[in-house]
Amino acid sequence: MKQEAGPAGIGDFYVQLRFLKDGEADDGSVPPLLENLEEIVKKENEPRKGKLKVHVVHAKDLIAADSSFIQGNKSDPYCKVIFPDGSTLKTGVTKQNLTAIWKEMMTKDINIPKSVSI
Repeated sequence: MKQEAGPAGIGDFYVQLRFLKDGEADDGSVPPLLENLEEIVKKENEPRKGKLKVHVVHAKDLIAADSSFIQGNKSDPYCKVIFPDGSTLKTGVTKQNLTAIWKEMMTKDINIPKSVSI
C-alpha cells in the first residue's frame, strides 16, 4: 500500500547534507547525526555572537540647550547609543557648538538571535 503525504504530514524527517566545493573530493564522510531533539532545538536557537561597530560621524543644526547673554545659544552635544539590555555607548562632548564632528568608532559585543535577519 502506498501512502501519500497529506496536508497534515506523515512525521519528522532527519536529513544530512554536505556541501562539496568545486574540485573538492568526496571522502564519504557525513556530519555527526544529532538525534536528541532538545539538543537540535538548543543549537538552532543559540544566538550569533559578534561585535557591532558604531561609527558616529557628525551632527548639524542641533537645538541650543544652553543660553546665555555672553555665550549666545549653544549646546554641548554628545551622542549616546542605548541598547535593549540597557548598556550604552557614548561619544565625547563637543563644547559650545550646534554642529558636532566626532568621527568616533565604538565597538560593542552583541548576541543576535538566529530569528533576526542581518
